[in-house]
Formats: sequence, structure tokens, C-alpha cells
Amino acid sequence: IATMSSFIQDTSYNPNNRNANFLPPRQTYSFPLLKSDEIVKCINELGIPIRQEEIQDPENHKEPCRRLLESLAEICTGVSKEELAQPTFVGLQSVPHPELHDESIPKFNHFRACCKMMELCEISDFSLRDFMNPTANRLRRQLSGVINFAKFREERLVLLAELSTKREGLVDQLSQLREKNDTLNNRLSLLREQTAEETSIITGLENECRDIEVNISNLNQQQVRLKEETSQLKETSAELKDTLAAKYQLQEELTAQKKALSSQIVSSPEKFRKQIVEVGQNLQNEQKDTKIAEKKVRELNAWLTNVDESQDEVNSAIETIMELRAEVDRQKTVMAELETQRQGIVAERTALSEISQNTQQLQRNAARAEEKLAQLRKQAQIRGKDSQQATEDLHKQLIEAEAYRLQLSARTERDQSEVTRLEQEMVAETRAQETEVADITASYQRLEKVVVAHLQGLNKALQGDLNQQQQNQPTYLEQHMDDSMLSCSFNDENMFNSMRPSN
Repeated sequence: IATMSSFIQDTSYNPNNRNANFLPPRQTYSFPLLKSDEIVKCINELGIPIRQEEIQDPENHKEPCRRLLESLAEICTGVSKEELAQPTFVGLQSVPHPELHDESIPKFNHFRACCKMMELCEISDFSLRDFMNPTANRLRRQLSGVINFAKFREERLVLLAELSTKREGLVDQLSQLREKNDTLNNRLSLLREQTAEETSIITGLENECRDIEVNISNLNQQQVRLKEETSQLKETSAELKDTLAAKYQLQEELTAQKKALSSQIVSSPEKFRKQIVEVGQNLQNEQKDTKIAEKKVRELNAWLTNVDESQDEVNSAIETIMELRAEVDRQKTVMAELETQRQGIVAERTALSEISQNTQQLQRNAARAEEKLAQLRKQAQIRGKDSQQATEDLHKQLIEAEAYRLQLSARTERDQSEVTRLEQEMVAETRAQETEVADITASYQRLEKVVVAHLQGLNKALQGDLNQQQQNQPTYLEQHMDDSMLSCSFNDENMFNSMRPSN
């Protein structure tokens, strides 16, 4: 049985055309005129019992034919039999003796339902006579139109059920995508908070590194001054050694000369005694000067040894500080990588917003498709005509709608896979950042321990030298050098305290 409906669009079917609407056709529709046995078969398929002789001779079977029309009206209009049987009518109470119309009002409701059904089936000449006193030819034509519309309605209801099911699936997918989008936004906000905290920590480390660089420059200047003083002290030590050697040699020469002259000179005993006393005093003075010079040489050698050891400690501390600077440079590189990752997160968020917009667009498209489907159903209830060409047009439109729906489904699946991929990438990036932060913290702690050990050893060595020199009553030059070394050790300790990260 050919269906009787099709609709002419004012524009071609385009999923992206929001202004596209459907207009009911104005031409006259036709439907096939069925035989009696075909009518009986189709009506029985609809669940309405009827016999062929009742349709062929409706003049003698008025009541079964009227019940048949009422059942068909209930199926086609969607109004239940109980609603049609209720004697509710506007203005019934204003009619005199309304109880006389209790039976006529339900019949009138059934007649109006049949008129509405015939209007949907494009049978415009249905009258009360056809309802009360039907004839065979007119009843056959009317039942053919109603059956054609009922078949068309069943097909459309099946399609409506399929589209409704698919729409519910799309709505569920949309809700899932929204939940995932909210989850990703929450994770993104957490990542931003973490990066903000890490930025403050890295800023503090950079400030400490700048302070360390200033201290290193000061230490380098002190090292240059110490090298100059060391070279001067070495020259002084060499001069003292030369002077001591010359004095030893002079003493030996004087002793030899004394022996040589003692055998040749004959003088008075008093004068000889005086000379002996003077020579003895000179010898004692020379011995005292020699002892003082030897003591100074020993102290200078000890001081030079301590200076060399301190220089080694300072060099070790400088190497450690250079390692710390390299670590700070690596942290700057990590910061640049974090900034790149942050930009990637912003790009991913932009992609998520685009996916959300696409999802909303899909939802709007689904809503428009639903509105169009509702419009089709409403127009199918109002206007129904049977034309083979119109049926082919509607079939093409349905094929295009199905293709567009499949396109929407594929696009939604792609969007869902993209969201899943972005979520996995964000989780991997978060884990990598946590690992890098842990490595940086461990490296900083190791460097802190090394610097503390070196500076404590240097401080102890300098304090020991200071105590020893104070016990030995150093000269003004030595005290001045010890004070400079003590201030250097204090500066090193202050530098180390500034290197410690605040809690």
C-alpha cells in the first residue's frame, strides 16, 4: 500500500540552514482505492474486528460501521474512547433541559473526531450522513484513505521512536562530555594553583642565587687581596731568610776574626775584658734577634700552610657554588619548560572550549531536528496526501536526515576520543612535573649539606689559627691579617645563612 504523505520544503534540506522550514503542499493528494478484502485485512491488522459483508453492505450494518469509524478515529487522532464518551460540551448548561442531550453529546464528540480524522486524510466531503447512514462506495473510499493514513502514521511512529532513542543517546553522550569537561577544568585549575606555588618557590631560589653570586664576587675580590698579601709575605719571608743567613755568616766570620785577632793583640786585661763583655753582649743580642727571626719564620710558615689549606677549602666551596649555579640554570630551563607546558594547557583548554561549543552546536542541531520531526508529525496529522513523487521526495529527505545524524554521531565520537586523549596527556604532564620537583628538592638538599660541611670546616680552621696567634702574641701585621681572615670567615657564614631556603 503506497503511503499518502509528503511535504514540500520552501528550501532544500540543509542541516546548517536554520531558516529552513516545511510548508504543507497545496495540491490535491490521491490515495489508492482498496478492495473490500484488502480493507478487511488491513483493519484486522490494526486490531479492529470487522467482516467483509459489513463493509460491502453498510446500509444494513450501520452500527458496526459507526463503531469502526470511532475506533479508527481513536487510533488516528490519539483521543481515547473514554474522553470521547464524556458528555462535556461548552455551553451545555445554558441549553434548556441539558439532561436530554446526555446521549447525543458523546455521539457528537465521536462525529467531530471522525471529521478531524477525515480532514487529516484529506477527505473533505465527510458529513453526518456518512457517519449515520454510510453507503458502500463512499465508505470504501473513506476507509481506503484512513487505512493509507494509518499505515503512514505507523511508519512515521517507528521512525520517531528510532530518532528519539538516538536523540537520548546523544543527550547522554553530551552529559558525559560535559562532566568530563568539568573534570578537566577542575584539574586545569589545580594545575594552575600548583604552578603558581612552584613559581613563587623558583622566584625565591632565583633571589637566593643572585645573593650567592654577589657573595661569590666578594669572595673573589677577597681571594685576590689574599693572594697579593700572600705574595708579599712570601717575599718578606725570603728577605728574612736571607738576612738570617747573612747574620749567621757574619757571626762565623766575626768568630773566626776574633780567634785570629786574639792571638795577635796584646792589650791590657781591663780593655780585653771590656771587649769580651761587649762581644758577649753583641753575641747575645744577635742570638736573640736570630731566635726572634726563626720564630717569625716558623709562624710565617705555619700561617702560609693555613692559608694554603684555607685556599683549598675556598676553592672547594667555589666549585660547590658553581654546581649550585648550574642547578639554578637547570631550574630556569625547567621553568621555561613549565611555561611551555602551561601554554600547552591553555591550548588544550581552548580545544576543550571548542569541543564544548561543538557539543552545544550538536545539541542545537538535535533540537532543530526534533522540532522538524515534530513539525513533520503535526503536518502529517493536518495534511496527508498520497503521491508517489511526493513519497520519493520524503524518502530522499529522510535519507539525508539519517546521513546527517550519522555525521553528528561520528563527530561526537571523535570529540569524545579527543577529550580522552587530552585528559591522558594532562595526567602524564602532571606526573612528570611532580617528578621534576622532587628531583630538584633532593639536589638542593644535597648541595646544602656539602656547602654546610665545607663552610663549617673552614670556620673551624680559621678559628683555630686565630686562637693560636692570640696565644703567641702576634705582631701588628699578623693581627691585622688574622682580623681580615676572621671577617672573611664571618662573611662566609653569613653567605651560607643567606643561601638557606626559608621554611
